[in-house]
Amino acid sequence: MRAQSRPELLGIAVLSASTAALADPTPSPSLLPDGRWSSGVSCVAEREADPPGSSANLAMFAARGSAIHVVGSGADRATGSATLDFTSFSVVNRGIGSFRNAMRLSLGASSAGAEGELAVEYLFGLRLPVTPYQGPFLHAGLGGRLFGSGILIQQSTDLPLAEVGYEWSSRAAEWGIAARTAYELWGGYATGGGRATRDLDGSPMVGAAAWMVANPALLRFEWKRVFASDGGSEIPFDLVQASGCELPVFGRLGPITICLDSSVYTGGVLLPGAAHLSRSTALSAGLSLGIGGLTFGPLRLKAAESKTTP
Repeated sequence: MRAQSRPELLGIAVLSASTAALADPTPSPSLLPDGRWSSGVSCVAEREADPPGSSANLAMFAARGSAIHVVGSGADRATGSATLDFTSFSVVNRGIGSFRNAMRLSLGASSAGAEGELAVEYLFGLRLPVTPYQGPFLHAGLGGRLFGSGILIQQSTDLPLAEVGYEWSSRAAEWGIAARTAYELWGGYATGGGRATRDLDGSPMVGAAAWMVANPALLRFEWKRVFASDGGSEIPFDLVQASGCELPVFGRLGPITICLDSSVYTGGVLLPGAAHLSRSTALSAGLSLGIGGLTFGPLRLKAAESKTTP
């Protein structure tokens, strides 16, 4: 056999190296613009097949300053207050299952005495997926609220509570609207330090709710009307609440969450010695500064490697 020349051997070696490189899927190291060496394997957060659900969750601790102004109670008055608050809000969808809950705990003092609030709401149900991320829903559950200050008291226990609405969600936004109804098992409304009161036990309630979560903002609205069963349904009790939060965005507001909220309470009350109802209204507005976060999910990340050496 003829001995192979040196140029032939060199050609065979180059061909073998090229074949091995093609067979190895690992990219070759490369020099990055900042002078570092990269393995060439990129870190890629890749969306796999869309999961049949989503979630949006908020939790926040805050210091809140607020003011309340009451008129029509026979003792019109305004107060200011300072409280420490914890607020949470969560929307979860898995397949046809749907869940929403909200909680608020507040404790502090006002110029008229102590002030505090405990509000909870738990709703479970079904969502018909028109698409994987939107559709009509039906929820049932319970809700309750107890708010007290020196010039305003409002309490309610909505059991059962039901709502029907429409919801759209994704990995970065969530909004929904709903019509609601409930039986107010236990409730009441009082203004002017308890001078003017209204018994709302055993009364039907109707209302509406809407929410939008789109990082970095959270907006919520709720309205309820209670037709008091004490024979004075000609002046029902109404509560309207609205709030908006700017969540932490580094580079703009830093880690501080800013929230604004307002509430309107209005309804018929009985003044001492009065035989007929008269209307009493309370207006509330607050500003909160706190820390907290908003998370969305589920987000499926395709496994990827990242190896960078200085």
